[in-house]
Order: sequence, then structure tokens, then C-alpha cells
Amino acid sequence: FSDFSSPYCAAASGDDEQLIATMKQRNPNWEPIVTNMMVDYVKTGKVRFAVKYMMGHSGGKPAQLVAWCLNDQSSDLYWKFYPQAFAHQDSVEDLAKMRDLAKTVGGDMKKLQTCIDSKKYDSRFDREQGEGAQAGAQGTPAFFVNGKLISGAVPYSQMKQAIDAALAG
Repeated sequence: FSDFSSPYCAAASGDDEQLIATMKQRNPNWEPIVTNMMVDYVKTGKVRFAVKYMMGHSGGKPAQLVAWCLNDQSSDLYWKFYPQAFAHQDSVEDLAKMRDLAKTVGGDMKKLQTCIDSKKYDSRFDREQGEGAQAGAQGTPAFFVNGKLISGAVPYSQMKQAIDAALAG
């Protein structure tokens, strides 16, 4: 569970160098979860990674809406947008700026606007927020490995240990 407005989600994603540096100051062995997990597990087909929305800071709903609408066009567009939204975290609450960002990653703006205007994702925000709360997530980021909650922007080594244990079991 993630929110584009959450600085800890940005750190866990590995897409904000300043936040990564801050995390490494606290723990020199800290490494971001998402970028490493994608390389080690997702791209190798060992793990499925799904991102769900849960408000974790001020609420990056505009960025999340654009991300979902880009995913309708292509999952590649979603994954091009994902790091860019975290890199432009100061704008994630501004729909116009998120649309502009979608254009820079190659989104079809006519399809994007049609998706936004359709309001097809309006109920998804509440549904995913509720799923997170029901599963025990109390903030973002919140990761689940076979139902086991790993809360926060923990070091990648902690996530790796949980994934390896789940794969071995």
C-alpha cells in the first residue's frame, strides 16, 4: 500500500535520491525496497508486485488517478510514471501537473482525459484504503509478503529476508 505523497513511500521506491540519502544517514546499510525487489524478484518472475492506494501523507490522489489511467493504456506507461511521480512529489496533489507529467512519459492525453472524466476509479480509492486498514496497514508504505505485514520504509535486506523465507516455504 502506497501513496505518491508519502516521503517514506518515495524512499522505499528508490526514486528520490535526497530521501535515500536521509535513510542511509539513519542506517548506512539501508537500501530501497522497490527498485531492488523489481530487479531481484519481479523481473525474474519469482514475485508478483501489486501497488494499492492508501493515503499515507497528504494524499496523492491526483497522481494515483493518473497512474491508474496510464495503466489502462499500458502497464509500461504506469511504470514510467511511477518513479516520475515520486521524483515530483511536490506536485502529486495537482492534477494538471500530473497530466503534464503523464505526457512526458508518453501517455495518450485524449485517452487519459477520457479516463479521468469517466470517474471509473473514484470508488477504488475508498476500496483500497479499506483493504489496507482491514489487512492491518496503519500507514504507508505497507508491504505484504504472503499476508505478513512489513510496515514502513525498512531496509531492503529485511524485505529480502521475508521474500526468501516465503519462497523457501
